[in-house]
This record gives sequence, C-alpha cells and structure tokens, in this order.
Amino acid sequence: MTSITIKKELLFIIAAGIIAVYVLRKIKAARHNNEKLFDFKEYMRLAMFLYVIALVGVTLFPIVIPPYAEPYQMDFVNWDMRNMFNYGGLRSLLANVCGNILLFVPLVPLVELNWPNKQVTLVKTMILSLSVSAMIEALQYLENIFAISDFPIRITDISDLVLNFIGGMLGYGLIEFWKKSFWRKK
Repeated sequence: MTSITIKKELLFIIAAGIIAVYVLRKIKAARHNNEKLFDFKEYMRLAMFLYVIALVGVTLFPIVIPPYAEPYQMDFVNWDMRNMFNYGGLRSLLANVCGNILLFVPLVPLVELNWPNKQVTLVKTMILSLSVSAMIEALQYLENIFAISDFPIRITDISDLVLNFIGGMLGYGLIEFWKKSFWRKK
C-alpha cells in the first residue's frame, strides 16, 4: 500500500493561501468602505494564526496517510531529565534546548496582545505553557502509537515540557517588561 507523507511545508502553503484570501478580501472591503486596511488587532490575529501554524508544523509534522501497518517497536517516551543533554553533539543539543525554549517565547505575548482585557498572570502563564506543551507531547505520543509520523522522530520527552515551560515564562517576562517600560497607561 502506498502512503502519502504530508510535510509541514504543505501546512505553511495552505496557511499562506488562507492569509492571501483574507488580505484580498480586506483590500476589497477597505476600498469599498473607504476604511483602514488593517488595525493592530488584525495584525495580532494574523500573528497568532501564523504562530499556531508554525507551532503545529514544527511539532507534529510530517504525518503519513494512511498510517504504517505496524506500530513502531521502540520506546518513544523519555521521563529522565538527565537525557536532556544527551543529543549526540553540541549542535543537536543547542538546537533542541534553544529550539524548545524559543518555540514558546511568543505564546504569552501573543495571547496578551490578542486578548488585552484578559490579564495574563504568572499562574495563567504557567498553566498555559504547561498545558499547551503537554498537549503537543501527548499528540506526538499518539502519532507514534498510531504510526502516523513519517518515522518515530517524535519522542515524548519530559525535557521538552520543561524547556517549553521555560520559554513560556521568558515570554511572560518579556511582555511584563514591555508593559512596565513601554505600554501606554490607559
């Protein structure tokens, strides 16, 4: 049976198409109604959309349709934090550690900027970062269980959860610093 591998690039192309249609409709409406093309809220919505697409693309793709006939015969869960630094080289280590942290830095600022009436607190940031990261890790685990990832590259890893959490906390620190330093008082 032949299978199709869907790579993240296809997801990005579909997202670009959605954004293009959205922008063209906005241009048409702006010309018709003589109004501003975009406002800050719309930029933030587009940024959030792009962030979610990138997050899904980076963490869950490639996928295979139909799935492989046999589940993978390997252990793809790591509960040992000491393995965080066992990636076979400095480049892989930096890519994993920095990548997992940087992946979650935009989360809290984008939530804050998209929903300014909902105050993002430290506790909400902790819950959001942990729950989004845990959901991604659970989906990666299911990808491997049901053999829909291209090959078992997605290891459900406690260190990913911790590093994503650190990234979320850094994002919270950035938005708090920005609010205290630059945000106009209402």
